[in-house]
Amino acid sequence: MKLLTHITLTIALALCAVAVMAQERTFGGYTLPKECNQAFVVSPDKEGYFAELVSYDGESERREFFARCTIGYGGTAEPTAKREGDGKSPEGVWALRRGLCYTKDFESAFPVEQYDENYMWVEEPESADYNTLVRDPMPDAKGDRLWARRNTQFRYIVVVEYNTDPIVKGAGSAIFIHAWRSEGKPTAGCVAMAEEDVRRLIERLDPKLNPHIVILGKQQTT
Repeated sequence: MKLLTHITLTIALALCAVAVMAQERTFGGYTLPKECNQAFVVSPDKEGYFAELVSYDGESERREFFARCTIGYGGTAEPTAKREGDGKSPEGVWALRRGLCYTKDFESAFPVEQYDENYMWVEEPESADYNTLVRDPMPDAKGDRLWARRNTQFRYIVVVEYNTDPIVKGAGSAIFIHAWRSEGKPTAGCVAMAEEDVRRLIERLDPKLNPHIVILGKQQTT
């Protein structure tokens, strides 16, 4: 009887362990937060990089191909190894909480802020405003004037919350999802794809699902 009870308990514990493992939503060694029910997963393949949109409803997972995309010309860097100006995209899991655009010609539940010629994303590590969006920056401020690329790469932007809370000086800034300069051309560290795909992503992202992006390196698979 004791043996039967022991066997039953062992099986029950094993099933519990399997259930816990099944609940973990892991991609290439990176695990989504428990409250995340929507993920934009950027993965390598033999042709370059592609993105999937993954959503969860309870224990069920829905995964769909979303678009071809590119990353930084320097490849990827592990989260603690990323540096300003290295041309690498940060591996890991990062929240997607806001978008930017210069013309709001669409509807979305995802919050999008409209910018104008007075905005800059500060990229100078010594600045008190490093890795933040600033209106009317100081004349000598160094960063990305979004307005200058409003008709090319920055008509629509999804901000990747990399190095934003807390902000580490010199660890990298202005990581976005934006339109590529030309098809397949790498970026300085962002994720890029066709402009219509960026807009489509903004329309699909649901803040109620706490969306995150997962960026994987060449050595990782989903």
